[in-house]
Amino acid sequence: MRTRSLVSKEQLREERREAMRAARYFEYACKFGDPDKLLVTAGLLDETGGDGWRLAMKRVAALGSVSKDIQKAFVNIWTQHKGLPLPVGH
Repeated sequence: MRTRSLVSKEQLREERREAMRAARYFEYACKFGDPDKLLVTAGLLDETGGDGWRLAMKRVAALGSVSKDIQKAFVNIWTQHKGLPLPVGH
């Protein structure tokens, strides 16, 4: 007899959609040089379980470069998230 999963497939799909949405917002903040939005979207990524941070870093890496303001804001995020390399996968 198969036991039912505690998390439904639909719940997993919704979590994945939320992670992808937060990753896109993070990418846009980096792309358009908005450090305030970057900090807000970092909070969204924290709220999404799973792959949010990994997806966000992958999207930002594809940009090639970001503004100095984004770099400075990211230093704050990095120091607040000492374990950030773990969800990113490195």
